Amino acid sequence: MAGMGVRGARPLQAREAAGRPDHRLEHPHVHARIAYCYFVVFGFIFKFIAGFAPESVNVAPDIEAYFSFVLGMFLAFGITFEVPIIVVLIARFGLASVAKLRQARPYVIVGAFILAAVFTPPDVLSQLLLAIPLCLLYELGIFCARFVARPGATDEKAAA
Repeated sequence: MAGMGVRGARPLQAREAAGRPDHRLEHPHVHARIAYCYFVVFGFIFKFIAGFAPESVNVAPDIEAYFSFVLGMFLAFGITFEVPIIVVLIARFGLASVAKLRQARPYVIVGAFILAAVFTPPDVLSQLLLAIPLCLLYELGIFCARFVARPGATDEKAAA
């Protein structure tokens, strides 16, 4: 078992020796989405779940169920925080103009709430904590897409 720690540390040591730091440290948005999910969302979700149990019952989920739930939520919120990048790439590659992305806004909002209902526990607050950032990040993606969209693909006249 002691050998596992040495073998696990070797790739990190090799990157540091080559002057290349760990690639995860270069992306602060990765830490932001995990921190949002862990500190904000889980606080509300676990209070909600504990609220169902009577006071005489100790809520103690098994570790497998806990990790499965936490990793599923991290995945859902991780994908949510990638929405601006996806929107910008859609505009950049000319798959949809900025005007078309704006026209799709109502469908994206409905889709965000459907996805939030599927991926979160059955309470409204945790659903809102996933759907609202998803909608706001879609808007951020549209804002950023204006700057990188192909000149022929933007229909600014049609949007006005």
